[in-house]
Amino acid sequence: MKALNNIFKRAADAPKRVVLAEGEDPRILEAATVATERGIAQITVLGDDAKIRALAAENNLNLDGITLLDPASSPELARYADALYQKRKAKGMTEAQAAEQVKNPLIYAQVMVQLDDADGSVAGAVYTTGDVVRSAIQIIGMAPSASMISSFFLMMLCEPFHELK
Repeated sequence: MKALNNIFKRAADAPKRVVLAEGEDPRILEAATVATERGIAQITVLGDDAKIRALAAENNLNLDGITLLDPASSPELARYADALYQKRKAKGMTEAQAAEQVKNPLIYAQVMVQLDDADGSVAGAVYTTGDVVRSAIQIIGMAPSASMISSFFLMMLCEPFHELK
């Protein structure tokens, strides 16, 4: 627990803009509310606004301070689609494909990071690790000095996340 509390403290000292692509999952909404309440990140949750609000109400979660954004109706849709197209056209992506794919919350989240509209994205509760890593590599890319990709997850078996102090 000490290691995780150290991570929380460091995050609270310099909160970053984090986008969560799986906003229609109650676990993600709970994590978003806890992170916001603790001041460890500025959270944007992606998904259908009405579904997210209903899920939050059903689970007694406070969405104050959390930005909700539906990629399918975002005012940034055209800009994000163009950024995705520019990034992937050499691999055969068409403008129409980019316009459709950017409506996917996972893709939208990665474009947000690529365009510096978010500092990072978190996914993997609903999407597979392969989907998350593949989209990050294709859209954000690897640092020129990186030669390897890695991912990780934390399992806490002792206490629920919301009970950590």
